Amino acid sequence: MLLIFLVFHDSRRLDDGIDKGHGSRGAEYYKNYCHEHDLPYDEQTYYITYYHDQDDSLGLSEIKKSPNLNERAILLYQVFKDADALDRFRLGPDGLDVRFLRTEEARQLVDFAKDLLCKSSETNA
Repeated sequence: MLLIFLVFHDSRRLDDGIDKGHGSRGAEYYKNYCHEHDLPYDEQTYYITYYHDQDDSLGLSEIKKSPNLNERAILLYQVFKDADALDRFRLGPDGLDVRFLRTEEARQLVDFAKDLLCKSSETNA
């Protein structure tokens, strides 16, 4: 599931900014791709992808409404949103507001994420 989310979650971005709606476009692309290629479809992946670019109140509310999803889906939603957020340093030194991270594990990875981006920039320079 993690790999599928990683492949599809930003696959329908229109720009590098906020681009609200890219999550729903990516989720629909994922769903259609699975059906067109006779691949297994996972509702949990769909919901997490769909709402990863929305406010948590909406995403969590919609996940909780689904009878097929449970507490694990909520935890995965939070983990994926945090992982996605840790990439925001690519937008600049103030690209990530750490107050919005949901998990303690993500808060512990902030310095690592900054360092990883710096090393990546040096390698690509």
